[in-house]
Parts: sequence; C-alpha cells; structure tokens
Amino acid sequence: MKIKTCIILLGGKGTRFIEKRSKPKQLVILNKNSILMNIVLNYNKYGINYFILPLGNKKSFFYNYFSKSLLKKYNINLITKKNYKDVRPNKINILLFNAGVNSSKLERILKSIKFCFSKYFFLTYGDGVANINIKKKERFFLSFNFDALVSCVKLRSNYGHLRLGKKKVNDFIEKPFFENPVNIGFYIFKLKIFEKIENIKFKSLEKDFLPFLAKKKKLTYYIHKGFFFNIDSKNDLENVRTKYKNLLKKL
Repeated sequence: MKIKTCIILLGGKGTRFIEKRSKPKQLVILNKNSILMNIVLNYNKYGINYFILPLGNKKSFFYNYFSKSLLKKYNINLITKKNYKDVRPNKINILLFNAGVNSSKLERILKSIKFCFSKYFFLTYGDGVANINIKKKERFFLSFNFDALVSCVKLRSNYGHLRLGKKKVNDFIEKPFFENPVNIGFYIFKLKIFEKIENIKFKSLEKDFLPFLAKKKKLTYYIHKGFFFNIDSKNDLENVRTKYKNLLKKL
C-alpha cells in the first residue's frame, strides 16, 4: 500500500477561543463533523490515508474523542507510537501521541516525522478549513524542484481604499484585493530538509524556518482560489456558520 502522510498541528492553548476547561476548538462541530474530521476527510478524499496528531494541551479530549462508535463511523484505525507501522489499507489511519504541552509547532513536526514513511508529507493547522484540491496541489509540487510548498489565498479588503495624489484623492477603490496573499498552511515538505535542522536553533515555524527556506530558494507556493476560513475565536465560528452556511454543506 502506498502510504501518504499528513501531520495535523494540534495541542495549542487556544486561549482566544474557549474556556480553559472546555474542549479544544478542533473538536467543535462545524457542520455535521468536527473541525478536525472535516480536515481529515478532505485529505482522505485525495488518497491521504495516514494522519499524525502530535498532541499537547488538552490531549485527553482528543483521546476521548476517538470512541469506538466514531472509529466505526469513519472507518478509522487508531494507532500509537508502539504500533505506528500498523497502517491498514482502505482505512483512515490516525496516530495519536503526546508531543508535550510546551512544544512549538516546529518541535511537533520534528517529533512527528519519526513516524513518517514517505519521502514527503503534508502538514496543516488544526483550525483551518478549505476546499483545496490536494491532488492538484501535490502534482504542482512534484513538478518542480522545491523542498517545500505553502498554500496561500488572496484576501479582499472589507473597506474602500483611496489612491492618493498630492493633496487630492486620485481614485477610490471599493474592497480591492490585497497585493500580497496570506499563508493558509496546507503545506507539503520533503522529509530530507528536516534531517539537518536539529542543529540549527529555529524557534518558530513561521518566523524562522519558512523564511529560512525562502532565502534558500527551496519554498514554492500554491494559490488557492476556493474558500478558506480560519477559526481562531468564538466569533469566527459563528461568522463561518452564517457566512459559509451553503459551503459547509459541501464539506
């Protein structure tokens, strides 16, 4: 069986979303599924069958979430560090392990790649949902000689913008697209680029490691033209349920 791996970054504190004792936002129901399962099912639709979940904060909620009924409902094979090679065909294989409460995103990745089998892997955040075509993005990545890929979208401003001249307004543009797209995650990384970085003191995925790859000209990008939303707060969740109500039905 060809194994394709996706690491989903979980275990953050999520302090802007819900109370300390409440379940993490990734387990909140978005439509008929949790945010986490929306992500898993979208990747699985494109043939990704092995998911690594490096847990940290509120890890007990994730262990309890994968009940026998849920495993049966989604045809999930739940595995651990001890039996991580027990990946089964025609199932959604999910590996749960404790990566540490205070581990950074980059540390979670480094701890997760020990359980990877393929030469490259997918990586995404646990709070971003998109109708991104994973297969198309993968083909794009494999057609070029880059070591990593980041997905991005162009956002439209919520305001009218002024193009200013000398003491006068030259033009008025209603809700234009911003010039520079934003990072939405949905990465692909070749495994080999992590083989030597443990000796380099990178503290942050976004602030240190990705800029390093960009300077080395090893990072390419994929522009996503469909919908994307990030759920960072309770307001975000309600806005998504209202604004993207029809789109959520298609997930």
